[in-house]
Amino acid sequence: MKPGKKTRKRMAMNIRLKKLSIELGITTCEIKFSGCLKNWALTWAHSRKGRNIICDDHWMEAALACVHCHDKIELMKEQEMGDLIRKIISNRKPQHALIED
Repeated sequence: MKPGKKTRKRMAMNIRLKKLSIELGITTCEIKFSGCLKNWALTWAHSRKGRNIICDDHWMEAALACVHCHDKIELMKEQEMGDLIRKIISNRKPQHALIED
């Protein structure tokens, strides 16, 4: 069975997000809720619920998250979720720069 249109789009956008995370040196969860798994089982937490991701900008508005933090953010209302992800993105600093200091 071949992947569907949305799955192929997700795969392509995940490649772009991975390149961005490499450029910024982001290797750990950016959300950091209590119980965070830090760098284990990482995935992308988007600013919108999956059914509302309709363009490339929506796909790229995401933060790297461990599955624990991703599961917690998915329980939020979409507006709260979006506000948190956009705040993380606007405050984003390359993690490798933080390590080198």
